[in-house]
Amino acid sequence: MSARLPVTADRYWVLGGRWVDNARHLPRPRVFGPYRDYEAARASAEELNQADDSRARYHVVADVPEGAP
Repeated sequence: MSARLPVTADRYWVLGGRWVDNARHLPRPRVFGPYRDYEAARASAEELNQADDSRARYHVVADVPEGAP
């Protein structure tokens, strides 16, 4: 999560949740945001990932406008 995004996004979201054993999807995904700043979204995701439950993972997702490179 330390890499910078190659495009400028309008909004950033933190998505994730607790994975179920042997599942290929999140049964109840959680969404946080929107964040206007990537660094704030990243800090939020990192804080959520430090929880005691190792099955919970959160990632930053960019909301990129159409036509952006």
